[in-house]
Amino acid sequence: MKFFYLSSESTATGEFEIHERNCPKIPSLAERSYLGPFVTSAEALKQARRFKPKAVLCSHCNELIHIAPIEATKVEDSNS
Repeated sequence: MKFFYLSSESTATGEFEIHERNCPKIPSLAERSYLGPFVTSAEALKQARRFKPKAVLCSHCNELIHIAPIEATKVEDSNS
């Protein structure tokens, strides 16, 4: 589970960024609101859009989410 925060200040385009707790771009305590713990960023985004319809994932957090997972190696059957 990850912890998410919503920026209280909008970007130049009017969007409000969602950040994970360890994001290097997370705003100061005075400029963010705690969204809560979520399993996925999609859940955090859905919650944030209840308060700020123009909520988006921050570009740094979004990059981390789109890193492809390591594929499990196929174990060969010892009877083959």
